[in-house]
Amino acid sequence: MKKNIYVAVLSIVFSLSGFAQLGGFMKDKANQAKDKAKAKVREKTTESWEKHQNEYDASNFNYAISFLDNSGVFEADEKGGAFNSNLTSAAKFANNEEKTIEERAYTNLKNGEILMASNKFSMAEQSFKLAKVLYEEDGKKSTDNYGQTVSDLGLLYQSRGRYSKAKTYNEDAIKLRESSSNKGMLIVSINNNAVLKKETGFYTEAEADFKKALEIAKIQNDALAKALICNNLAMTYLDMNKLKDAESQMNTSISEASSILKDNSSNFIKLQINLANIYRFEKKYDDAEKLYLKAIEVKEKKLGAHPDLAHLKKGLAQLYMEMGKNGEVEKLLQSAYDINKRKLGESNPATVSTQQELANFYRFNNNSAKALELMLKVTEKKKTIYGETHPNYIQALEDLALAQWENGKIADTKTNYKIVIDNTLNYINTFFNTLNDNEKTLYWEKTNNRLQRFYAFAYANNKTSADLAQQLYNTVINTKGFLLSNSSKIRNIISSSGDESLKTTYNQWLDTKENLNQAYQLSKEELVQEHVNVDSLKRRADELERELSQKSALFKESATEQTVTYETIQKQLKPGEAAIEVLELNEYKNGFTNNGEYIALVLTATDLKIISLGDVKNINDAIGVFREKTIDQKPENDAYAITWKALDEQLTGISKIYLSLDGAYHQLSINALKDGAGKYLVDKYSLQFTGNTKDIISIKQTESASVKPVTAFLIGNPQYGTNGVVAQLPGTELEVKNITKLLTTHKVKATALFGASATEAKVKEINSPSILHIATHGYFLSDLSQVETSKILGVDVSAAKENPLLRSGVLLANCENVFDENFHPSPNSENGILTAYEAMSLNLDKTDLVVLSACETGLGSVKQGEGVYGLQRAFLIAGAKSIIMSLWSVSDAATMELMTLFYNNYAKSGNKQQAFSDAIKQLKIKYKEPFYWSAFVMLSK
Repeated sequence: MKKNIYVAVLSIVFSLSGFAQLGGFMKDKANQAKDKAKAKVREKTTESWEKHQNEYDASNFNYAISFLDNSGVFEADEKGGAFNSNLTSAAKFANNEEKTIEERAYTNLKNGEILMASNKFSMAEQSFKLAKVLYEEDGKKSTDNYGQTVSDLGLLYQSRGRYSKAKTYNEDAIKLRESSSNKGMLIVSINNNAVLKKETGFYTEAEADFKKALEIAKIQNDALAKALICNNLAMTYLDMNKLKDAESQMNTSISEASSILKDNSSNFIKLQINLANIYRFEKKYDDAEKLYLKAIEVKEKKLGAHPDLAHLKKGLAQLYMEMGKNGEVEKLLQSAYDINKRKLGESNPATVSTQQELANFYRFNNNSAKALELMLKVTEKKKTIYGETHPNYIQALEDLALAQWENGKIADTKTNYKIVIDNTLNYINTFFNTLNDNEKTLYWEKTNNRLQRFYAFAYANNKTSADLAQQLYNTVINTKGFLLSNSSKIRNIISSSGDESLKTTYNQWLDTKENLNQAYQLSKEELVQEHVNVDSLKRRADELERELSQKSALFKESATEQTVTYETIQKQLKPGEAAIEVLELNEYKNGFTNNGEYIALVLTATDLKIISLGDVKNINDAIGVFREKTIDQKPENDAYAITWKALDEQLTGISKIYLSLDGAYHQLSINALKDGAGKYLVDKYSLQFTGNTKDIISIKQTESASVKPVTAFLIGNPQYGTNGVVAQLPGTELEVKNITKLLTTHKVKATALFGASATEAKVKEINSPSILHIATHGYFLSDLSQVETSKILGVDVSAAKENPLLRSGVLLANCENVFDENFHPSPNSENGILTAYEAMSLNLDKTDLVVLSACETGLGSVKQGEGVYGLQRAFLIAGAKSIIMSLWSVSDAATMELMTLFYNNYAKSGNKQQAFSDAIKQLKIKYKEPFYWSAFVMLSK
């Protein structure tokens, strides 16, 4: 009798083809009944079940659906209470009628699905397990219903946050259904497993599985499947910070769902709320609030206290916190927590997530003691649910650390932040290898906020906890310029790989990027005329780039690299040398303010110090004034005191500095600063600029090798056109001829192009010369907000606004047509402009030095912690080891002399850094004003 406790019958007519057999099964059973009274009871009971079943969507029993904070099935116990008497009748009916093993298994399967949809998870688990045992006992493991049972168990465990158990069942369900003709059920299993991957942080794997499921759904013309998969894909993109893609997929989901689900159904409202959450992240607050208020009104009338309502209240509370409307937040969150705790239990992921939001609300509103009390509970529960390395647990641990900081528990904060940062570094070093550059940039923006919070804590407490300075420096050198370093590393590994299929993919990617560049040169009208789809080209380029990144064997080396520490750098430094990291900090006081501070981390052979440089705004303004006055050759005596004096006072005994900059310091000619005694810093220090001071390791190796250049490719005074639209630069031709002659004297094989021969096509054909020297006009377009034309310098303005690498470039032969907005380039032709976007694809893998002897080639869009997005970044990604660039328009005569001095020194010694430093000092003897000798800087990696 004991096993009969689990037996109940519920007849469900599913829209999915896998369940169509049920009606026939019940009908046949009715026809076989010998007892008319029993058949009448069966018929009446079946009608009752079917009536209640129709109030559910088919999605309730199959699909894992991803929401902002957790995944689960499409819950629908709106009608759950009405089933109680029906389930009792069904149980009696089942127990009183003789049934085969398969019939009993099927009964428990369907009963379990209704129980799961009604949030009766323990009873559902018992029903599913019994169904599974019965199917196995009856030898029915190859049937669709056995596959459904396995899938349901995976979905149940997944919705309860028991991910390791869910993974096994999900994978088993996929194997069972791959051999089945029922593609609808295969879609379900692939989707559910993809949601599991998304919830456990494997975003790119989840994305690939969602797309696979979506393709099958399109072939099957399954609108419900398409709606739910697009929703899940949208939530994956939201986690990856790809907001535009998230909104697009969410709108597609709602469009598909509108033909299947009722507007006021639980499930349709959930899709709309996912869209509201995306709006929240996009800061479209009014649109988000409207969706929330409408949904809450419907849910309160329809359900009362229900987890769906709790989800909505929590989301609205988050929205109001961002909007600064705090009056209703605590009430909304407390209500949501109480509902979830009562309906789902206090350890359910949704309940714990709401508790975490409530704790953060208390912290933001200066109730730090209450925040700490709640976060201690949250972290323990999340550790149990997700494990110690899951992103959800790590975020909770950071929230706990921030609450501990507010409560003055510095030691505890430090301990937890170390775990948070270590996991973050490990995560980006593995996860990033599966993304393309655009995805990396978007995700990094989220990661940088965490780093900034830690930097704020470490800086505020380093004087009372000395090892925080070490932890801060270690974090900086392992994250600063991470995107640039990652891109360069990928490029280097590809170039040295012997995998021909990989190189084929790489060449396909380069071709697609070139096609995309051609598309950027067309206006919107021209794109239509030429039948060019920019979005398709972007997607293709992203897919190929991701394919390159996902070659696990290729990136095994980079994924297992040892983390560099301050001790590693310290061992490289000699007495009298210092490694300095300039860092722009965002002020954090229970949230980021609009204020900031520059600090310097100064590492010597024996010491590590943190020095405050001053307020970000004051320093940025001082750098701007200094630049203008230097260009105008006017006296300027304030910049040193504002930008450098505090640091200078701590550098006693230091003569050589390896310097990594941040923020506006990238635009500061430090050599030209004059100290209080009237001495230029170029005469006081040997300055070597690098993107990250951990590059000292490779720089030192290069210095000791002193490899002399072997080949050189030089461009000078291209023939810009015949109409005089662009002024020719005869001085650059003389410059290149002098350098070519000098290099040839030192047995360097040099190729020099001038006039009409100095074309964009020729530059793109180069094959890793030791030196690439380009002497021409350069540009960076910092602000396009007032541009009213459709194109600028041959590039579509809307595309240039989005990508700073399209706003920076150099002019080459036959470029003057780009200054005519009405010019229509012929297909697959070069326009004479080499943008930074194009320069990234040059073959410079073995190039030791790129010299951009042109105006403002060191300028670009500065991104915190990542450096300058412009020509310098492009050539470094292309493979160049070092680059010489300019911060302002320079004198032809002074530039030619500087370059001649430099190349003469370099060709003799092979030490480019020392050669460049000596050349500046030699030029300074003749030209007293910094305008002439301090415009050019060298950056090495």
